[in-house]
Amino acid sequence: MASGINNTFRLSGVAVGVAALGAVLERRAADSLASSLGPHGRDLAQAVSATGLRAAGGRPAVAHAASAAFVSGLNGVLITGCVTVAIGALAAAVLMRTRAPAAAPATESSAS
Repeated sequence: MASGINNTFRLSGVAVGVAALGAVLERRAADSLASSLGPHGRDLAQAVSATGLRAAGGRPAVAHAASAAFVSGLNGVLITGCVTVAIGALAAAVLMRTRAPAAAPATESSAS
């Protein structure tokens, strides 16, 4: 039963993690493209986060902005992942239980 619960949480974590980190990537790419290309840059963000530089279509100015946006998004993904792992490790260290030390056997004193 514990193995089944472990697998369920592991697979759920993978699915939610991919979706959350993908959203972080797209958001950071959109912010970067909007600052460098103006309001039309936000429309390009989904294509950049999915295909990288292919979204630029051979235009050098857009390719540079797309590259910078992808790197910015990837930095956000890596920082978010590292913080999540650090919080998980801290929670595991705090919440892990250790076995109680075994009580020493009581010695019987014989009355003389």
